[in-house]
Parts: sequence; C-alpha cells; structure tokens
Amino acid sequence: MWDLLWLTSPSRETAESSRWAPTAITECHTTTPPYFAPCVVQRTYGATYGEELLYPDFRLRMPIFAPLRVNDASEWVDLIDGIRERAALCREDGFVCYRGQTGQNIIIVNATYRGDPPADSWSDLACMGDGVSTSGLEILPERTKLTHEEYEKAYPVNTLLIATSPDSWSFQHFLDRVTHIVGQGSHLLRGYHADVVTGRKPSGPVLEMWKMLGYEGERMHHNQHDLGAKTILFSCRAPLVHPWLSLKTLETFGLGESIQVDQRKKIVYASRSHGGVANGGRRVLNEDVLLDAIREKLTERGQGEELVLFHEKTFGSQQALMAWFHENVRAVIGPHGGALFNHRWAGTDTLVLEMMPKTFTSLMFWEEASILGQVYANLFLPAVNGNDMNADIRAVLNILDDHLGKVDRRGPAILEMYRWHGQELQVPM
Repeated sequence: MWDLLWLTSPSRETAESSRWAPTAITECHTTTPPYFAPCVVQRTYGATYGEELLYPDFRLRMPIFAPLRVNDASEWVDLIDGIRERAALCREDGFVCYRGQTGQNIIIVNATYRGDPPADSWSDLACMGDGVSTSGLEILPERTKLTHEEYEKAYPVNTLLIATSPDSWSFQHFLDRVTHIVGQGSHLLRGYHADVVTGRKPSGPVLEMWKMLGYEGERMHHNQHDLGAKTILFSCRAPLVHPWLSLKTLETFGLGESIQVDQRKKIVYASRSHGGVANGGRRVLNEDVLLDAIREKLTERGQGEELVLFHEKTFGSQQALMAWFHENVRAVIGPHGGALFNHRWAGTDTLVLEMMPKTFTSLMFWEEASILGQVYANLFLPAVNGNDMNADIRAVLNILDDHLGKVDRRGPAILEMYRWHGQELQVPM
C-alpha cells in the first residue's frame, strides 16, 4: 500500500516544503524489499509501525564563480566526488543531481534507551550514520507482567524521540542533523507532548532553537543512558541534505515566507579574525582592505546598502537574530566558518559569497544556500600559513556588481529531477 501522505505521513499542505515531501510506504508485501521499514517492523519484536520514506530527487545549480578566476569552477567540480553517496554531476551542464535518498520512521513500544545509538559521537552507529540501528534499545521481554506502579517506574516517559547525532550540542550539527531527525518524524508526534533524548546540554542559541521546535525543560534528556518510554520514535535514518527537511525547519522556526530581496539592505560580513570562533584558521589576512573596498562599492551603488560585521551577541536572542536576518539581509559574505550558517535565515535570492581555502573544503554552504533558493558564489583561494587566505578583492567586487540584490539570471537554484521528460509529465527543465 502506498500511503500518499494523508493522516500519518508527511504533510502535503500548502507550505513551501510540501513541494518536496517524501512518499511513504507503510505496508510490507511479498514484493517489498525486506529492508524497507514496514518489513523491518514485521520481524522486530516491540516495533508497531514503520514507514519507508522515498524522497524526491532534485538538482542543484552549480555556484557562481568570478570571471576573473578561470580555474575556480573546474577545481570546485572535483569536490563533487566527496559527496558521491548522495550526488553526482548531472547530464545537464551546470547542475548536480541528488538521487535515490530514503529515510525511515519506526515506532517501538515499551523500550529503554541505554546509550545506543550513541550521542555526540562521530560513529557510524550514531543517528544518521549508515549503521545506526534500533538493536541497542532494550525491549520489555515477552510475557513479562508488571503492576501499574512497576510499569510507570520502568517507562516514565510517554513518548520519546531519539536525537543522538554527532555533536548534537553544536550550532552547526544541530542544524544539519538534529533538525532533520526531528523534522522527519514530526508528523507522527502531532498532538503528543514528546520528550527527546540527545547529547550534552548545548549553549543558549541551540537551547532556544530546541524550544522553537517544541522541546524544553524536563522534556529534554541530555546524555541519559537509562531512559524507559512507553513509545519511542526512531527517525535516525534521515537524509543529510534534502529540501523538504531544510524548508520544514525554517517553517517551524516561523521563517517560511521570504521578504523580497530589494527590500533588504544589510550586507553581513562574517569574520573569523574578530570575535569568538570555535576553532582557529580560515582567516582572511587582508580583511580590513577587503571591508573598505566593499564599503566603497556599496556607496558607489547608491542603493542604501550597509555593511554590517556579524557578532551574535549583538542580538538579544536567537529568535531576534533570525528575525533580523530574515527581514534585513541582502547578502552574507565571509570565509568558510560557523557564522555563515546564519545565511539560512535570510530568505530567497540572498547572495551567499563564501571564501574557501583549498586546504579546507566543504560543499555544505553551497548545498544549503541552493536548497533555500539563495544565490551562492564561491572563491576557491590558495591557502596561506595553513588554512588562512587572502581575499581576491577584485573578484569579490565583480561578484557584487553582477549579483548583489538580483535574482540569479541563470534560473532557479533548485529544480525537480525525474528520469522521464515526456511533455505530459510537466517536469521543470
């Protein structure tokens, strides 16, 4: 049976994320692969429900590169091999294709979490690791008889979500992993006041975001390895990169509807040379000269734009920071680093300009910015003294001239992808 996402499965309501909602398979038949969730449930004691989520394929447009830097595009393309488990270059020039992603939600009753899947560990067995498993949960043995008092003592939590992903306490990995675990299973928790077990207690901004997702206080269990629940939701098999999960998170945070880019005037620069950073390196060594050049360019443009140096302590709360980005920010510029994650709050058509040393590469900001319909540009720079770099100021100004405050003239950053292209299918090309 194909559950077309009605009562128990991910919503196809009018939210922007609904365009990308997965289809759920909720029953196991003779032709269903045995590793699909409904079949796993049939042979797993204590499991009562499972859904295999088939995520829609999609394409992301490749970054913008400065015309002055003729080698950046080819060197950047070489990085695609590092995400081959989820993506590859498309046949169509200028796109990267994401195919065949799946997820699973499984409900287990009368079970105890005893530290497996492990929290805050970069292990294949942690949530969202390829080897993550329900086998570490301790299920109430068959034919065990408990009094009401014994049962309540053994399983004090009514409904428990497991969110024990690597570095779950950190700003970055809360956003790229925890929110996906929460989002993938959230439709199964509607109407329930669920608890969550996760890793070490995070700092203020992450705690605020937990609260925005509906979890706080006694309903959060940090690093607890003996926690019984009447019902456990296991949604740890969730994709790392997919528009449904990213957009669903923004909608939960109240940032679903974007403000037109021409109404936003702030150009945010995220430095790694000033203020607190979690780890060193990736500094822009000629940053002061770069900032002066950007200010001069903004004055020359005469559009009322203002360069703002980012510091999270400027804002009274994480929610205030998100709202300010959403309402005001036209561009986010800076070296690869955690502060760039705040581009997520800024809305569609925001220019995200990342400077990345060739010794410290990642595609995460391109993936997320593209998924959110933002305009991503990349400067792939030679490293100096480890992972530091000198900005190519002419290239930065060239990108600002061509793309700041503008819709990407190449077309949407993200598009559907389907094997068949017959006219009646109406697949965007």
